[in-house]
Amino acid sequence: MLAGLGYAGVAISARLLQDNSITALLHSPTTYTLPISGALAFLLYSLALQRGSVTLATTPMIALQTITPAAVGVFVLGDAVRAGWWPAAVAGFVLSAAGSLILVRFESVKANA
Repeated sequence: MLAGLGYAGVAISARLLQDNSITALLHSPTTYTLPISGALAFLLYSLALQRGSVTLATTPMIALQTITPAAVGVFVLGDAVRAGWWPAAVAGFVLSAAGSLILVRFESVKANA
């Protein structure tokens, strides 16, 4: 899960980068949080793969690295869902969360058998 949040940090940092000038880019904290988040996420994902199955490590990571930046974009950064597409956005969120839970549950049942 932490790896997913790390990769979400990469996406959010990339979204917040200012492209005014090279000086502004070098003085922006997001310029540094982007590679640090990516390196930390890679390290955490590698550790998760060493300790468990690929499914148990990957499923929550993919879910969090997808859902977190989308939620931050909509609720914090002022991004918007296209008019009339809120039901599809909510359905996508629910399907993603349900699929993640199903994958993790069946993998843990398989591991216990």
